Amino acid sequence: MEWIEKRDKVNKLFFKKWGPTNSKFQVRCLRHQDGTLALEPDDIRMVATNFYTKLLSSTTLSSSDWESRHHVWDAIQVRVSPYMHDFLAMPFSEDELFEALRKLPVECCAGEDGLSRDFFMMHWHIISRDLAQAFNEMF
Repeated sequence: MEWIEKRDKVNKLFFKKWGPTNSKFQVRCLRHQDGTLALEPDDIRMVATNFYTKLLSSTTLSSSDWESRHHVWDAIQVRVSPYMHDFLAMPFSEDELFEALRKLPVECCAGEDGLSRDFFMMHWHIISRDLAQAFNEMF
């Protein structure tokens, strides 16, 4: 029960500072493809959903969709060099995963699977190889 209270305190602090009521980060309008403005929250949500669905879809795109996609991509500053990319794409080692696990707080709560940090630490000699393989397949 204590971990739920701790997690709730963290969530309260996060949403107090960055939550939906923080007007500094609210989207007040978006532009439809035809150039008209979406001003109502539901309309704004629809424009954003449609835009990102098209942006991230694998369907054939119209020329205006390609322009929109490149407009977004061109605005994104590249921050990962080829060297950094290669380093980040390297497989996880068992030692690297163990080090990350070791650095978790002792009192950290169990995940959705119900397994705590202590479980993984206690059984590391049994599960390390399979866990490293699973991580490398996922990422």
